[in-house]
Amino acid sequence: MARWRRSRRVGDASPSCGHGWKPSTMKAPVLISFVISSVIIIVLLEVLAQRSQKFGGLSLVDDADDIPSAVNLTYLYLPTIIAVLYSLVWNWIDLDIKRMQPWTEVSKPDGATGRKSVFLDYPVDFVAFVPFKAAKQRHWAVFYSGTVMVIIFWMITPLQSSCLGTGPVLMNKTVAMSAPSVFMDSLTQATYMDQSVMNSGYGMAWLERPYPAFTTSDYTLMPFQPGEPVEGNIANFTGTTTKYWTDLKCWPAEVEWVAGGTYNFINGMGCNASSIVASPGSPTISDYQMLYVGYQDSAWGEVALSWTCSKEAFNQFLGTWGHWEHGSSGPANMTAVFCETSYYKQNVSAMVQMPGYVPVDEQITALSPPEVLPVTEFNSSAFEYLVANGMSSVEVPRDHPFTHLLDLDTRLDPFGLSYPFWPMVGVMMGLHNYSIDSYYNTTVLGDSYRLAHKVMFSVAFHTMLVNSTNTVATEGNVYLVKYGILVSRVFTALVEGGLAFVAVLTLVLLWVCHRNPTLLLSDPASLGSLISLIQKSPCLLNKFSGKGNLTAEQLKEQLGDCTFKLSCQCQDASGVTRLELLDVPIQAQTGPSEANSGRAGSDQIGHYLPIKPFALRKVVGIAFAVCLCAAVAVVSYLQHQDTVLGGLVRPSTNFEVNQLLTSYLPTIFSTVVEPFWVMLNRYLCLLQPFYDLTSGRGTAKRTIDARYTALPPQLALWRAFRSGHLLLGSICIIALLANVLAVGLGAIFNDSPTQKVYPVVMTPVKQAKFDQTGVQNVTSKWIAGLPDNYEDPMYTLMANWSSGAPLPPWTTAEFTYLPVNITSETPSGNDLYTVTTTGFGVDPSCISMGTIVTENEPPTVNTSFGRTDPPPKGCAKEYSIATLSFNKTDYKVPEGRAAAEVANTMRPGKDVFNDFVNECDNSFLVGWSRADIKNKTGVMNTSLVVCKPVYKVADFRVVFDSEGYIRNATPISNFTSSIPYPSSFTYPPIINDINNGFQGYDDSEGWHSDDVSYTWFMYLLKLYSGNSDFLDPTKPTPDPEQFLPIVSDVYKRIFAMMVTLHQDVFVDAENGTTVMGNRTVTETRIFVSTTAFITSTTILSLYIIMVFFFYGCGVTFFLPRMPTNIGSLVAYIAPSKLTREYEGEGEGEEDVAKDGEVVPKYSFGRFVGSDGKAHIGIDYADRVVPVNPTSLERGDTRQGSGFLKKRVLRLKTASKHENDNWL
Repeated sequence: MARWRRSRRVGDASPSCGHGWKPSTMKAPVLISFVISSVIIIVLLEVLAQRSQKFGGLSLVDDADDIPSAVNLTYLYLPTIIAVLYSLVWNWIDLDIKRMQPWTEVSKPDGATGRKSVFLDYPVDFVAFVPFKAAKQRHWAVFYSGTVMVIIFWMITPLQSSCLGTGPVLMNKTVAMSAPSVFMDSLTQATYMDQSVMNSGYGMAWLERPYPAFTTSDYTLMPFQPGEPVEGNIANFTGTTTKYWTDLKCWPAEVEWVAGGTYNFINGMGCNASSIVASPGSPTISDYQMLYVGYQDSAWGEVALSWTCSKEAFNQFLGTWGHWEHGSSGPANMTAVFCETSYYKQNVSAMVQMPGYVPVDEQITALSPPEVLPVTEFNSSAFEYLVANGMSSVEVPRDHPFTHLLDLDTRLDPFGLSYPFWPMVGVMMGLHNYSIDSYYNTTVLGDSYRLAHKVMFSVAFHTMLVNSTNTVATEGNVYLVKYGILVSRVFTALVEGGLAFVAVLTLVLLWVCHRNPTLLLSDPASLGSLISLIQKSPCLLNKFSGKGNLTAEQLKEQLGDCTFKLSCQCQDASGVTRLELLDVPIQAQTGPSEANSGRAGSDQIGHYLPIKPFALRKVVGIAFAVCLCAAVAVVSYLQHQDTVLGGLVRPSTNFEVNQLLTSYLPTIFSTVVEPFWVMLNRYLCLLQPFYDLTSGRGTAKRTIDARYTALPPQLALWRAFRSGHLLLGSICIIALLANVLAVGLGAIFNDSPTQKVYPVVMTPVKQAKFDQTGVQNVTSKWIAGLPDNYEDPMYTLMANWSSGAPLPPWTTAEFTYLPVNITSETPSGNDLYTVTTTGFGVDPSCISMGTIVTENEPPTVNTSFGRTDPPPKGCAKEYSIATLSFNKTDYKVPEGRAAAEVANTMRPGKDVFNDFVNECDNSFLVGWSRADIKNKTGVMNTSLVVCKPVYKVADFRVVFDSEGYIRNATPISNFTSSIPYPSSFTYPPIINDINNGFQGYDDSEGWHSDDVSYTWFMYLLKLYSGNSDFLDPTKPTPDPEQFLPIVSDVYKRIFAMMVTLHQDVFVDAENGTTVMGNRTVTETRIFVSTTAFITSTTILSLYIIMVFFFYGCGVTFFLPRMPTNIGSLVAYIAPSKLTREYEGEGEGEEDVAKDGEVVPKYSFGRFVGSDGKAHIGIDYADRVVPVNPTSLERGDTRQGSGFLKKRVLRLKTASKHENDNWL
């Protein structure tokens, strides 16, 4: 009675039948919660994507290094963690859907065939193939679930880790804009429209001086800027302002030859510029002549249109080009253009890019029609006077560089042009890289002057601006450069689409599950629950009896077409829920052939070929281990290359492609490894009870009541360890670690900018030795000079100090370096190069001579002051500074407070052409004097600095770009003052030439009552120091101690610039000489995360160890088929006494006596069934001869058909121990 009552617990009929059991994962609460979770993730991703689109990124900071480590960890790991947990939940749902599909099939009113029900084994099928197999069987619940599993495994999980990355972004902020500048008064503009404007144009044309702020080569903008402080790195800003520009209308002139080099030029509008000498006329001068003839006349100009043209041509100028052919007695090749200027302004919306306040042409939007720029706003008359004559129309005291025309000899002489040089001709030719003959074309000539005019207008425009005191704020936008987390719109859209599709399929799955009820009363997850469902089905048991040694295919072939049906206790007359066999096809009734049954005769009972699932075979294990070893090797190699190379080369510069290759693919690998481990884990969950059944530990808890298949295999961890199944528990851990591996591999690569260094072969151009011819050439340049001496070094320094124009190649502030050519590769504009070369400079060795007070007479100084050695023989011991004398006849000495400056050598006289340079010129004297002059008398207070320059030479490690501009220079040897120079020189070359050059022209002025500079050296001191007090007669005499560093720095720079512009002072390098250098490239490289690398390689290493352990000793093949479906399990238990006497789950929870009885144990092997025949399967341990798995390791134990094979098998069987019966 007790046994009957216990057996009724599974299938008892009751007034309220409890059939329809399903796992909670197939019910609405779980599936709808999963849909809600999917929607929440979609919303979160979309919010992140929208915020990233709106603000440019997430967690924005001013510098990439300021991104918080917590944010970095979050974006690297959190998306993958969420995706892994998401997939783990669906893994559970998917498993329940798959294992319940056979029960939903047999629960149908008409049941289902075995092929479509009890012989289904979806849980052990490979994930990717399940949807296709299910669709073929029209098992839509499995189809939808399997499809979702594929999407989650190979789309959502890997892509989610690729949605986030780091990088720079632009952030838009609306601010108030103000205009800080306005035009000065139009009349005042004429005073400031001076040679400094021409000098700025010269710097832009020849010295790479940058355009002024808010200026391009075509137009300029009235400056505007944010009217409030803006924190961060400003990339650009936009606002409303006024655009200003000039334009030229040019047309060819009609040319008439008069005689010799004289021509008439007719503009066709009533202007005849007649009798203009426009060609050299003689080959002894130069071959070419170019004129720029403006309308307004000036003493600085050679000719003007106003001489012969009316005021109708006031805004016109004439540009001529002439070439004298050798041997020709007629006119020269002559062409000319007339151009008329016009000036405009227009209200615009503009964007200005930082740094440099550079207008962005594509972002200039007109807000009003163009207007003519009135002369009351911009003094175009003074501007045209300046560009035509090179000097201001207003005479006022000016600094020395702006008191004379530009020195263009070294720039225009190589073109073969004849003197005089018009300043606009020099500016125009410097802005283009044309040959001199190109300007014969009037279109080229007109277009070239158009650009030159635009450039000069832009420079003059900004010179005419003053600070505004009344600004009107307008609205504008500032774009800040920030660094933060970037959300890929492409990948987030893909992930969101995948999640939405998953949510839809989940709802469809819920509907399908609701439409497919089951007649189960409880979870059929254990072998015991299956026994309870079939023990009252004698027809089914009889049909499965004797099938224990069949393979899965053979079993399915024999019984796959039989119809099975699950009957509920409320529907069945027996009052129990049972699985019945309804229909047996004729083929199944006839029984299998001996070949199909796996038997060769009656003596073959119990013999079979042990099944070896493909995934569990050693060859697969070896291949899997090889793949894992390869993965460890690849990751380790990449990590090693990362260390050796300082980062890996990015596979692509595109963000999405880069994320695909560095994040998606590693994650894909982990999501491929995980299903394989899950499959192994599932196989072991299936096999573990059978291992216990063959080991003598077959209690119900460990075998027939074990419920490992009710959970995702990796979640059977607790049950495995609780039951003492250590190997299974270990495999569960390994399968779970696959999720950690996905996180680690998904974050193993991250990119960051870094500098890489590559070797480069270079060829020296010069060697550290002076060349006599080159030095003499420099000497002649300084001393013979031009009308205002040789001014290129000072122009270059002025452009560098005043407007940031770059120093020439192979120069720093204080040194010039022997250049090299890069020969092993084509130089790249963005790369930097490093080489060791010699640097030349000068140590001025300046000392203060203090202040000397004299009355009526200039001071006299000792030429040996500060020297440790006497002056050379023949040199004067004293030097009287004659330039400070009050008794001057070449200019009028002012009355009252006056100042004077000194910058020359301590040698008597200034006639450098007679005395040339000698050893007495080694010293350079700089001084400032103050006096209150009355009738050429007064007390002089003169402060003096004397410099005794010597060479300063050393080897430097220089860093330069592809054009030779020095970025950094570091001395790597001790400095020396010795450098080889020709024995014909009795003095240090260049040093004395520089000193003597200043002596030759810097004493042309003396006392003055203003604060302007009258010499180049004093102007450079003023420009470098940013202070003009030392020139102001109302200020005290300067303290020489304070000026020591300023004088030294200026002298160093003049020397370095002089040598740089004339590197022919050095001897050429010998042919074939090479040196090794380096190329430094800033590259965005991929770096291997140390944490992710250690995590990933540790897990992969554990994988490899477990693979060898699992396949080496963890897997034993002894079953004729895998217990992966209901039919396979039924065949093992159908003929057993256990099936007929089983009392339900819960029996034998502990291996102890209950009610005086010992809890039974169970075993797998040969037993005599209820039909009195021998079978292979599961029964009570005392009724079973256990299978010895080791005896099956050699494979098939079945006897062949031949006589010899039968005889050999009988001999082997007779020699074995009894417990090896048949096997």
